[in-house]
Amino acid sequence: MGAYAASLQGRHALSAVAAAAAIAVRQTNAVWVAFMVGAGVLRDAGVARGGGGVEVEARALLAWLRAPRNWSLLARNWGAHAALLAAFAGFLVANGGVAVGDRAHHAPALHVVQLCYAAAFAALAAGAALAPEAARVARHAASRPGLAAAACVACGAAVAATTRAHPFLLADNRHYMFYIWRRLIAPAPLLWVPAYALALGTLWTGLGRANGALWRLGLLLATALVLVPSPLVEPRYFTVPTLLVLLHGPAPGTKAGVACAAAFAALNIATLLVMAHRPFIWGDGTVARFMW
Repeated sequence: MGAYAASLQGRHALSAVAAAAAIAVRQTNAVWVAFMVGAGVLRDAGVARGGGGVEVEARALLAWLRAPRNWSLLARNWGAHAALLAAFAGFLVANGGVAVGDRAHHAPALHVVQLCYAAAFAALAAGAALAPEAARVARHAASRPGLAAAACVACGAAVAATTRAHPFLLADNRHYMFYIWRRLIAPAPLLWVPAYALALGTLWTGLGRANGALWRLGLLLATALVLVPSPLVEPRYFTVPTLLVLLHGPAPGTKAGVACAAAFAALNIATLLVMAHRPFIWGDGTVARFMW
């Protein structure tokens, strides 16, 4: 996010350095660097905010890219990022994949339902700002039952075909996701399909108020590339797309924003207090502490 913030400020050299550090820490951050470059090119071309839909935006972008006078701007702004991504591609070839270390537990898997989990997480995190949009989407769905049914069928297919429980998820009771999975998701996975469809629709239309279709498709593609191959469900994997939703989505009112910040603070303070003051003993006698 530091690299992204620097790119928004036009500090492209700093952004490239931060992006290199981000990839060194976590390899899948290369996807977010690619998204950052794509979003930056859309801004440079003047189509990031969109208007007219995918076809109109794509024509405008291609026309801008065909003009030789713009190539020097692209090279100046994004050349270092492109070199970084090329170097990462070389790493993938040499390493035989993204995973470093324990490859057995990080083998890629088809996990499309991760997009549903991520949408629900982001929509809840941005609930203070997106609540009016969610109400509009719900009303629209009620007036268009065919469209609503199609969205639910798509989400239901993702749930039915790709829901999986990683051994780490089932074995580690120190994390929120262990309890969310065990008590909410696993007993009735399909129960949450309407909520997933509503979350996805709300995010698409809510982000569309200030961002074009190409930008939103880029965010969806980047999120899918990061999450769909991952067999493990972890809220921390949703951090970057959620922050992008918060940054580019509708701004909450003052009261709603304060309430949202207070809720985040209360949840994190409670988590820290439980971690510090409520340790528990595992079956092998080791001390365990609850954490995110």
